[in-house]
Amino acid sequence: MTPILEIINNGPDLLRTNFFDSEYAENGYYYLSTYAGCVRLLIPGNQKGPLKELKDVSYVILFRGPCVQRGVSDAIELLFEDFSDSSYAIHMTIQQCDMLPDGEGEWILALWVRSGKKMEFPLKYRKVDETPCLKSWMEMPESGYYQIHSRYSISEIP
Repeated sequence: MTPILEIINNGPDLLRTNFFDSEYAENGYYYLSTYAGCVRLLIPGNQKGPLKELKDVSYVILFRGPCVQRGVSDAIELLFEDFSDSSYAIHMTIQQCDMLPDGEGEWILALWVRSGKKMEFPLKYRKVDETPCLKSWMEMPESGYYQIHSRYSISEIP
């Protein structure tokens, strides 16, 4: 397995990474890398299929909390809110992240594949008692949770 992931930043963008050639990517694992106000979801080649389904997404919610079902004390859920009954979600362990937002300021989520950045979404953040949460932003109580506001709109990048 690739011992160390290399991620070279150019502000919020990736200048270079070895992730897409790693065994992590080969095995279908996503990776979250945070830098300069941007949470970048690195998507392995064998997981690109759902990108087509994200065209109607308004924002993404990053839920953080334990995943009791899997016996994981710290997990991440990315819920791509399209206001349907079955919004797309990705579940990850904290080991698939280099750093996460702290709930302060404005953040975006950028989706990266080998060929470059594909989409950006406003990002909201909540700590929850348990993942998977799979709740819309409006279903969650405001008290005791953090929200990341974003001034960015969805943009597709060729």
